[in-house]
Amino acid sequence: MNVTDDNNVSISASSGESYVVVLSGSKYAEVTVPSGTAKTVSTATSSSVSVSVLPSSSTSVSIAPVSRSIDVFGKGAKGDKGEKGEPGTSGSGSSFLTEDLTVTNPVGEAESRKVYSQLTEIEDIVRDMLTINLEPNPQITSASFGEEVLGEFVEYQDHEYKFEIGDPLLLNSVTITSSDMELMNPNSVVSIQYMSPLGGESFQVANPLIQPPENGWTSYPATSTVNVNQGGLSESINLNYSTLGKKTLKTVYVWNDGGSDQAEASSKSFDFYIGKKIRCFTSVAADPKASNLSSLLSDAANVFDPTNSILLTGVLLVDTNEDQYVDVMTDFVSEVQEVIIDFENEASQSVYDSDRYLIIEIPDEFKIDEAAATTAGSGVYSLNDSIVYLGNQFPDGSSYTRNSIPVKYYRSSIPGAFSEKIKIDLQIKLDS
Repeated sequence: MNVTDDNNVSISASSGESYVVVLSGSKYAEVTVPSGTAKTVSTATSSSVSVSVLPSSSTSVSIAPVSRSIDVFGKGAKGDKGEKGEPGTSGSGSSFLTEDLTVTNPVGEAESRKVYSQLTEIEDIVRDMLTINLEPNPQITSASFGEEVLGEFVEYQDHEYKFEIGDPLLLNSVTITSSDMELMNPNSVVSIQYMSPLGGESFQVANPLIQPPENGWTSYPATSTVNVNQGGLSESINLNYSTLGKKTLKTVYVWNDGGSDQAEASSKSFDFYIGKKIRCFTSVAADPKASNLSSLLSDAANVFDPTNSILLTGVLLVDTNEDQYVDVMTDFVSEVQEVIIDFENEASQSVYDSDRYLIIEIPDEFKIDEAAATTAGSGVYSLNDSIVYLGNQFPDGSSYTRNSIPVKYYRSSIPGAFSEKIKIDLQIKLDS
């Protein structure tokens, strides 16, 4: 390449090769040159020239002011070297891609699978890598679930967003915490959506839609509570799910990813779960035949009356059983899972009561495979011989059920077996 005093450039192009030509200066010409091995073009007014290398193809050539050489990913075209800067400061310069570049490792706004075309300035790519457009974050951080009692909504307490299937489940409100709202699309609304109780992965939109604030989305409060309703027909939304597992609420909105011409829809999720309870309570019952309690009881007398959550009521006339531990199991897929039972609560009955046995109730899909105990100062010890399986059905073959959910029962081998400070570690397996 030869540059003359009158700002002409002479390009010698070899067959099959690609060239990026860079010049110092301020005015350039744009011209298309027929195929050939050497051409001279004027560079008086523009900055781009196309040189045909082969009769069947062409090579784009860009001309731009450059004073330093840069090579990016082995694909950069090199410009003239500039003056060395002070220590720690680079010289000025530019460079270009000689072929298309597809991003495989996203950094900043250089997003995965984004394609930078041939002749893109390296400076533009670096700027994308150093720029992070923060996505707005109108996120549901809590939700009010409960039931209706005497016509009034009553929120469930200490639910940890796990609910038993079949229980009433109303969604009354959500709390939204927002941040980084600068790039919200000014015309976007925010919708609150919930996974449909009708099944599948579809979502339904709750009322009302959240409209843009008068002064723009940057003025939307950092924390807000939004009461929801079902199409204006009720003050809460009835979520009577018939399937187990994870369910989702989400906010859906549109934001500008780097400019008004790059608007895209996005969402933030909030998860809750539908499962079945595991319970521990105490009882005076000792074994399915109850032979140690009374000689008047026959082999047909069973330990449980699940419809009343008590044992042998009407026969022994004992106090009803009191829950010592309750959680909701939500994983019905994993072959093995761990459950840690902690008895530190304010129950009036005690697992240390020498007249009462510890009863463990689990969903019938599972069985207890291993049991261990941990006590402060005593370490860990096995309970495999200390927990007895009672069964999952009455003598007539009908299932033990609680709230129409089939269950099975275990009990401690002796009464008063555990201190309130003990923790029981159960390994539970699917009972296939």
